Amino acid sequence: MQVTQKPTVFIAGATSIFGLDRMRAEFEAAGFDTAFVDAPFMRPFASADETENIAFSASIKCPGNSFIIPLSEYWISYCIENNNVRISRRALSASRSKEFLYNVLASKNIDVPKAFRTKEEALEALKTGRKIIVKPKGLHSGYGVEIVEEADPALLDKHFLCAGSITNKAMRIMNIENEGAMLSEFIEGTEFSADCFFFNGKKSLVRLCKKNIVSIKGKPCTAACQIVEPTPEIVSALQSWLDALFDDSDISFAQFDFIIEETGRIVPIDFAARVGGGMLELLKELPFNVYAASVKEAAASSRKKLETDAYSTLFGDSAFVSAPLSQLNYLSTKSGYIIDDNFPLYAGKQIINKHKGDYAISNPSSVQSRLAVVVAHLSNSTLSETFVSSLLLSEPFIGGKDKA
Repeated sequence: MQVTQKPTVFIAGATSIFGLDRMRAEFEAAGFDTAFVDAPFMRPFASADETENIAFSASIKCPGNSFIIPLSEYWISYCIENNNVRISRRALSASRSKEFLYNVLASKNIDVPKAFRTKEEALEALKTGRKIIVKPKGLHSGYGVEIVEEADPALLDKHFLCAGSITNKAMRIMNIENEGAMLSEFIEGTEFSADCFFFNGKKSLVRLCKKNIVSIKGKPCTAACQIVEPTPEIVSALQSWLDALFDDSDISFAQFDFIIEETGRIVPIDFAARVGGGMLELLKELPFNVYAASVKEAAASSRKKLETDAYSTLFGDSAFVSAPLSQLNYLSTKSGYIIDDNFPLYAGKQIINKHKGDYAISNPSSVQSRLAVVVAHLSNSTLSETFVSSLLLSEPFIGGKDKA
């Protein structure tokens, strides 16, 4: 009797998550062999215990019916080029173009940010006192994003040119091309970030975080994020976005950033077919592995709706109801060298990223630019505007001339 070999799932970008043994167990329970891979340049970011489980390679050979699940921008680029995934071309293309993302969602009657077709149209909006966003069409993590308030044609031209031509080392490593700039409405409200897992039409929530966004030199930066429980309205919105982007046979993680206005309007602003970054310190402090739990839940589910059962068990714990788990990102408002790394950190689990002699930048747009991180149980009232402002540091911790 011929034995059918199980397909292999290549988890590509494995340094982006943790608990690989639990992930392997859940994928094997779903009928797959599992291999963990990441690009060689990510080796320094792998913990010692996880390095043994990860093969470091710039490419993957997918035999037979095996496929890749990308967890990072590098591997999304690789999968777009090699097409060895079970992810729709819509989702892959939407991962590389906010313009394409908004068009796909709008075609399904989903509310998206208003786009300005011309700079003249954007200037008219600015003249009425509205803010606008200038951003690259295909970049992530806040790269090149500018919040514009002044109806100044020369300034708008400058930001538009910069956003459309930005390039850096990270983009080259990740094989990301800048496809020009776009202009859209600035949405006032509370920003959220969510990871979901899509498995053959079934969906589960990995995590949901509320963000505290600050503007540093006109750039939006995440100063704090907090684990929160999804409302029915958020669940419904996530469900509709997933249905619009993925096909029933797809298997992929999905990351969304969205804003909820005071009116209750929920607007998606970014998406990628991967897990979100910058929150490992936070997620590692949860009482279970959210990545493995989401795979288990989606694979076991017989329903197509978004499953939140495993995730919602967090909120049966009084600690999460009275004081949800929060991550505080200490950011620099001044470019220069660290001259004192005795930062005034809040009590909790503390991770210092920048030490005396390291260089800090005043327009942080990635996790590598954080001075320090603290994870602690904090109530919503604690994260006041004054408290969040205390996470922004300059003198006497940072010296030298501000180059930004």
